[in-house]
Amino acid sequence: MPGILKETAMFQDTRLLQASPQTGGGQKTAMASMTLAAAPAAPAALSSMAVFHAQPAVPIATERVGLVPGFGIVIRPFPIILYPPVPRANTNQPIGPGGALLPDSLYEDHADPAKRMALPLFKLAEQTVDGQTRLRVSLEKVQPIDPANQKWLLTVRFGTAHRLPDLQDLPYSAAVLLRFTPPVAGAPPKEIPFTLEQEDAATWKATLLRVGLTERDEVVNAIKAPEYQAHFIVRCSFQAALPDSVNAQGEWLYREGSRTVDVPLDRDPFYIDPSQHPYLYAEAQDVSNQVFGLKLYQVDFQGSFHHYYQDEASPYIFYYLPDCYKVTRHPDPPFVPQMLVKFRSEDGSLDKMRASLEYVAAPIVNNERLQSARLALQPHLPTPLPPGISDVLFQPLVIDDVSQLTLSLALPRQNEGAPRQNRPGVVTKLSDPFKDELAGITLTDFQDLFDALFGKSAVVFMGDVQVAPSGNRPGETIPFVARLTDLSGRLLEEFETPAGDGTIQVRLRNSIESPLTLRSIPVQVLTGTQLLPAHIGTLTKGGAATQFPVRLAPGEELNLTVIPDQPLPAGSVPDAMFGLDDIVIEPDSAAVWNAILDASVPAEYQRCISVMAFAEWFAPDTELLAIAVDFKNGDHAVLKHPGS
Repeated sequence: MPGILKETAMFQDTRLLQASPQTGGGQKTAMASMTLAAAPAAPAALSSMAVFHAQPAVPIATERVGLVPGFGIVIRPFPIILYPPVPRANTNQPIGPGGALLPDSLYEDHADPAKRMALPLFKLAEQTVDGQTRLRVSLEKVQPIDPANQKWLLTVRFGTAHRLPDLQDLPYSAAVLLRFTPPVAGAPPKEIPFTLEQEDAATWKATLLRVGLTERDEVVNAIKAPEYQAHFIVRCSFQAALPDSVNAQGEWLYREGSRTVDVPLDRDPFYIDPSQHPYLYAEAQDVSNQVFGLKLYQVDFQGSFHHYYQDEASPYIFYYLPDCYKVTRHPDPPFVPQMLVKFRSEDGSLDKMRASLEYVAAPIVNNERLQSARLALQPHLPTPLPPGISDVLFQPLVIDDVSQLTLSLALPRQNEGAPRQNRPGVVTKLSDPFKDELAGITLTDFQDLFDALFGKSAVVFMGDVQVAPSGNRPGETIPFVARLTDLSGRLLEEFETPAGDGTIQVRLRNSIESPLTLRSIPVQVLTGTQLLPAHIGTLTKGGAATQFPVRLAPGEELNLTVIPDQPLPAGSVPDAMFGLDDIVIEPDSAAVWNAILDASVPAEYQRCISVMAFAEWFAPDTELLAIAVDFKNGDHAVLKHPGS
């Protein structure tokens, strides 16, 4: 099990980052030079260093689908993975449409365009009771009765149906949530996840556990009062390849990836009128009409104030904003930067050659900051706490109104410094990663941009995400950082083998494109929920004993033995935890270039070359038929006499 980074992406589980080996996402190579074509060489860049920190993380609900003690699941987004586009024949994913994906979008089988697919319809189930049609929705007290923290269970049953008779179901996985907006000025939407299970072949059962009257009343008001704009959403995740670009042969290229589409129930909005469905509210006759919003707190951390929002209905939950956005590394080894560079010339000339830079960025949270805030916010917790909750629970603040989110970038330009440009619509949800493409960059400006990524230029490729104020929520400015020495993501692959004596044999492999130096590695051992002190015994590289600091080239491994400082509990399975506070990266500009250059569209341009020859060579009595010209990159051209 690897160490927990001081700064982690908000779509990751910041409690324990899983260390199991993964596959996929091979490194790309630079394109081969073509005849009379110029492929851009790797821009020069100074080597610089970045240090990645480690800190024990706080209890925080930040998994894609992770358990919150006693309260079902928390839905997290898939990370965006930036793959280069491929021809249709090279993908096995369903082919999606261009533009935004909608609940009713149509897809084609990758091999047979005649086979069409779509996400299903989700229909609220009904039943007949005493000759009357009722919705299969119930709200019931959970035994035993507990006046202080009474548990309530909201159950919604629904089924699926084909959108059209000739459509197949697109393969997908599903999570379910109730989304609503409290009717108070400036309130952000709330998304409360259900636990989902398949009850029988035709029916899905979604359950939502609420504890106490405030949590119950908020949900009841959300579904019985239309002003809450409640939606019962099935969040469908699936694989699809979408149209991206056209290659030099005129063939469409497709971008593979994980997609997420929210599909509402056929009863949308999810409003259930008490006068028409009184059976649903029979056990909840004393519901208050109080509107539960968010209460703002400011907490200082290292001289800066950060905002936290306490949920008035669930006052043990505090919503937070990210510290910054950073360009990410690929989540699978090799952990290369999630950037792709393309070159294209509209008329084949060098003057018209333009670069584009595509990248993925993610919101980053400083776990040290949340740990400090947790202690500061503890006095504001309710007493008693609900069963299963023992401390502050952090969740990311949901803001997905694109009109309130604006990415602003400062891009280095030749002789212009770094002028700002707003990129509206790029950031669609504050707590999710985003993908952006900077297009139409001249070669000179691209050199400045590449230098800035390495930290060589005085002009930094950076910016911020501006969050507009709303109601009692003040405006926020969240920095955006794009430096190759400060990316978000894993650096090492970890392989562990527990030994019978309680020690753990560990291999750490450098799985990025550049060398790195491990200056020290603090270790602990995790057994269940208990973290025990430990130390490193033997330390070897390439079969020879070594000591810190240890430099690892890409692909090199460090072997070490982790020894607990005290006996392990009987029957426990130990996991080694590593502090990654002292790792230095040495960016390799050529390796980075090979990793981020997209060769799917050849970077070619036309150039007129004059070849000087002696007139005597082509005299009337010459036997010379042609002149072969060899280029330094290995290409060649043949010049023939006009009469030959």
